[in-house]
Amino acid sequence: MPSTTLETFAAWSNYHLTIGDQPGPGQPPAMTVKQQRRLHCADVADLAVEETMSQTSALLMEALHDIAKMRSEQGPLNPVPGPFASGVVGRGWSFAPLIGTPTSQIVADGLSWFRMLPDELRPAQGPARGATLCVCGGGTRLRELVTWAEREGHSIITSGTHLGPTIAGGFGTASHGSRLGHGGLQNLVRGMHIVTGEGDHVFLQHPDFPVLGDAAIASLVAEVRADGGPARPVACRAITDAAHFENALVHLGCMGIVSAVVVELTPKEDLAVMAWKHPIDAAWLERIAKGDFQGIADQMNADGREPLFYELTIDPQPGPDSRGGGGEAGSELATHLLYFAAEGTAPLSMPGRRPVPADAVVSLAKNLFALSPDKGPHDFLGDPLEGDPDPDILAALRTLLQGASSIFEEYLAQGGFAAPAQPFDPAQAIRRGSWGEIHGDEITGAVPGALYNASFAIPLADVPAAVPAIRKAVAGLSPSFVFTLRFLKNPAGSLAFTRFPECAVIEIDGLSPLICDIVLAVFRKLGPVDPRLERGLQKLRDTLPTAASLVRKALDAAGIEHSLHWAKLGGLDAAKVAADFGPRPDQPSKIAAWQATRETLLRDPVARDMFRNGAAVRYGLVPGLPGEDLPA
Repeated sequence: MPSTTLETFAAWSNYHLTIGDQPGPGQPPAMTVKQQRRLHCADVADLAVEETMSQTSALLMEALHDIAKMRSEQGPLNPVPGPFASGVVGRGWSFAPLIGTPTSQIVADGLSWFRMLPDELRPAQGPARGATLCVCGGGTRLRELVTWAEREGHSIITSGTHLGPTIAGGFGTASHGSRLGHGGLQNLVRGMHIVTGEGDHVFLQHPDFPVLGDAAIASLVAEVRADGGPARPVACRAITDAAHFENALVHLGCMGIVSAVVVELTPKEDLAVMAWKHPIDAAWLERIAKGDFQGIADQMNADGREPLFYELTIDPQPGPDSRGGGGEAGSELATHLLYFAAEGTAPLSMPGRRPVPADAVVSLAKNLFALSPDKGPHDFLGDPLEGDPDPDILAALRTLLQGASSIFEEYLAQGGFAAPAQPFDPAQAIRRGSWGEIHGDEITGAVPGALYNASFAIPLADVPAAVPAIRKAVAGLSPSFVFTLRFLKNPAGSLAFTRFPECAVIEIDGLSPLICDIVLAVFRKLGPVDPRLERGLQKLRDTLPTAASLVRKALDAAGIEHSLHWAKLGGLDAAKVAADFGPRPDQPSKIAAWQATRETLLRDPVARDMFRNGAAVRYGLVPGLPGEDLPA
């Protein structure tokens, strides 16, 4: 039987260490959670799919029953009875407080299991009959899902740059990849089993692609044994509705606990990764705006091969050394990652995962901790370079990157990017393997809290205007970050922040303020710190928050529509959410529709109190509770 363990007054923070109180200068933040439940569902492996869904939903209902009692009974964990939020936490990947509640939360990354969807559970007719469908627990990490699926000859068509998040957390925030012609992670979802209260659960599917038949849904009966009493059967509600399905895809942790997900898989592929450096100019950006990714691949000697994936990383502040094409103005060096279908059976040239821009940021953070304030920095600082706009910053970067003068330069070196002088040969690719083999599990894995990341979605057609506008906006900042453009099409989910049919996402990766604070605090305890290094670090800590703010202002000034990632940084607020998703001349309010679905799913007012979080309150999607101090 699946089970839970209970922790009281548990110290908790998210993976990126952006949520919680900072106890002192240079100390990682954390919050104290009065009551935290961890799910353990590994022992359901031998059960049938419908039994697994029934048993795990019963476990979740029993947990919600116990949490509901806290609000009505006086006790040490809630001395003044009253309502409170009880958030659901997966891997804790969100930068924003979509997770983390100080009174009670359920840690759901143990809700991990996976099976192929049996034919007998599918409808007698329809697209589900011939589709490759699996069912997995909502707390299943993408890494777990992909590793299992690829052993069976299947995989997923897209994901983000890594496979660390849980499936429910990933699609619930519209996490995206850059698989050309495809949407985000939520586009893989064909059905959702959601526990919506201590006596209620729902199976939600789209009428154009129903995945469970009526008899299968009727078999999902949870035997709930609350307070040690007799079992109480709770039947599953069936909702086969297009609007409710689209609204619940991007649930933001506010529509219940995603107990299980039906995911459509794709055949496992062997992919070859092209990692090349090549200059871009205005004409290049115009080609992107038209969606001419084949033309882009051909310009880099792809030899006519069809690109399956394209990711572009640019230096936000290109200097003379980054000029491409012989140094002509208006043409700057950039890095390009493309995936192609691998050919033949040549061995892996370089086994391992694809380059990730955040890796360069992590190197910067790692080297921070390797320094000695009275010895190490002086070996690398050197003299200011001619034309340095800020000698302190450049001195700090040359110290931390051990010679490189910018994050872009470090990424260029780390990623093994080469000029496309010869036609691309998949057998000589820098990385070659399946989707699971070329994508890693985590970013900043060795230094949690190192990364600051903000993401802005814009229409693809606006890329030629957006890139120069944001470059101009951040021209005065330190070269301690990069911009990466990723591309997707027709994202599912009514509240997908990638709300444009042809969409580009501009991501900013750079060093977090927290790491700068921690290192400075450590250095000051050890002894005198080189004044240039100290001044440089003090300036670096504010670079990324400033850059995110400037990018948003630049897009507004240029009249470029944009939305911010729900789970990342950048100052998203209720006014911006209302402008993007509220009523407009060309559309009814998507917020109102999302809220209506939430009311339909969460019939119990107690559940509506529970399933909320600080970010959703700040975004104006759900009301706050009186007197509750949710993370901001």
